[in-house]
Amino acid sequence: MIYDIVVLFLLSLGTVILFFSALALLRFEDVYMKIHASSMATFGGSLSLLGLIVKEGFSETSGMILLLLVIAMLTSPIVGHAFGCVSLSNKIDTEKIEKLEYPGGEKGCS
Repeated sequence: MIYDIVVLFLLSLGTVILFFSALALLRFEDVYMKIHASSMATFGGSLSLLGLIVKEGFSETSGMILLLLVIAMLTSPIVGHAFGCVSLSNKIDTEKIEKLEYPGGEKGCS
């Protein structure tokens, strides 16, 4: 009984976060805000996967889901940083961030 409530809560919260992050990807205009929305999608997907792990219990399937969860959590910040560096280096949507001062006077990522 308590497992069903926890599973329902995790899956529902993950689905709501995924829905709003998908809506934000469509709504936001700046590439940097879209990167933030995609990281929220990773969080929503992680909650959904965690709900599936709780529902499945201790089994081989839950181990595979856990591996998928760990891979998603490790690669999401790397991909977000790479997208940010590429968009900053190629001066995509830079009219909103031209007033920022960069250390050493350089723009882009090293």
